[in-house]
Amino acid sequence: EHGTEEPIEAELSYTPSSDTPASGAEGETEESGSEDETEFLKTRIDDLNLSQRTLNALSEANIRTVGGLARKRESDIQEIDGIGDKGIQEIKDLLGGKGIDLKE
Repeated sequence: EHGTEEPIEAELSYTPSSDTPASGAEGETEESGSEDETEFLKTRIDDLNLSQRTLNALSEANIRTVGGLARKRESDIQEIDGIGDKGIQEIKDLLGGKGIDLKE
């Protein structure tokens, strides 16, 4: 009875590489990125614990996923209307908790 659980878990945690979306990033393979990190990059920013003001500002700038946010430079995010130093810090804390840094 106990043995039947393991294969199911293995299937769930295994993500075939064909699943990766071709978002123009085919040239750069992320050897260091774990599958968890890849999944996190697909997370919609609406699902993060960001303040409503920060979420609205990111939506206005057409940033909808963590991956879209992670591709931005800190200076790019500072230029978005409605995001101040507090919003930048909020974003950095959230991404940093997952081991992702904004580009300098």
